Amino acid sequence: MDDIAITAARALFPRGLRQPEDSYRFGADALLLAAFAAESLASLPGTAPRAVAELGSGCGAALLGLCLRLPSATTGTTGHRRQQAARPCPSPGTGPSTAAPAASCGQPPDAGRREKTVPPLRALGLERDAALCAAARDNARLLGLDDSCRFRQGDLADTHFLRHCGENSFHLILANPPYAVPGNGRPSPRPRREAALRGAGPLPVAPSSALPGTLPPGAPLANALPPAVPASDALGVFCRAARRLLRHHGLFCCIFPAADLPRLLSILDRERLGCRRILPLCPRSGEAAKRVLVLARKDAAARCLLEAPLPLHDGQGWSREALAFCPWLGAGHEATTARGPQDTRPGTHDLSF
Repeated sequence: MDDIAITAARALFPRGLRQPEDSYRFGADALLLAAFAAESLASLPGTAPRAVAELGSGCGAALLGLCLRLPSATTGTTGHRRQQAARPCPSPGTGPSTAAPAASCGQPPDAGRREKTVPPLRALGLERDAALCAAARDNARLLGLDDSCRFRQGDLADTHFLRHCGENSFHLILANPPYAVPGNGRPSPRPRREAALRGAGPLPVAPSSALPGTLPPGAPLANALPPAVPASDALGVFCRAARRLLRHHGLFCCIFPAADLPRLLSILDRERLGCRRILPLCPRSGEAAKRVLVLARKDAAARCLLEAPLPLHDGQGWSREALAFCPWLGAGHEATTARGPQDTRPGTHDLSF
């Protein structure tokens, strides 16, 4: 990709990302997670290079957003050392989460407001679906991030795969895990959407032309797909993989339904991921939260900071607080319903791409 094309792609982000036609369309959850993870990672002290990974990275929207949000991931791209169009900076004092993450990660409350050198970033996306993994690689090239952001196909339940990815080596893991409870709700007729919702079921076999570099020559195409993870343990698999990949006191960021928060906290505690911060996301000021952004720390006690809710909407549009926290929300299509036209997760906030 030439510099002009990369500049244009970054200016359009998150629009323009490639996704398999039958896949689950990423939406506001992925973008909010990227902003939350970038904020958490930037709060860490020191200038050593950072290693981050996303579990179930899909087409790469959240991980690529994280890379674009932090200048260190794009400064190594020729001709883009000062590219700022797709890296919106947080506005101090405009939202409930401005100072809290720094304090919760061991820095003084005003650390996030001071200029500092951002350490180099190395990012890795892990995805079970070969077609989604191929789309994520294409998107990284589109944005000029293929040197700093890589994607690997594999099963998070496979300990050998995790070992090859680098156990105990990542500073931060982010995830938007499958959270629909098996047996609840109507199953999606599309296997990739069902896998995103519940983490279960076989994935469709993509044509070989859609899987560049994922199979050795002459290998059976069926080998591209690992066994399905049992639906009842999908969340546990994600949290267990995070624990194995994180270094000591590394950070785990995820987004989850507020109503099911006790289940997530129970599994985090079981995996020795101590909850440190919860940011509730409510549709509008005064309404009950539908989602929560959660920050946990490996091998740390659960000393949770429960923040004031972040209202996402004001009238028919996104709130000023939401846009200050995650400016990419403004790139989507507003809707008056609680779900976008492509979305089947209950309560997703009015955005799909």
